[in-house]
Amino acid sequence: MPAHQYSIAPGDDKVAVTDTATLTAVSGGATDLGGTHGARILVDTAVVTSRAEFLREIEIMVQRINEGTWPPA
Repeated sequence: MPAHQYSIAPGDDKVAVTDTATLTAVSGGATDLGGTHGARILVDTAVVTSRAEFLREIEIMVQRINEGTWPPA
């Protein structure tokens, strides 16, 4: 499965974003992601084949996060 991972730590800027084809495994029961990254976006590039679609999906996620409670339950 083609995939890609973008990672960022708290306080980082766009230059510090890690951009790799190596995914960090996270078990379904994990209570945290481990390591020092505060957020990760995993992309299945076999499903999301265009940059425009990927950016649209991220914008929808941002809307959902803004409308929900923090931290998420």
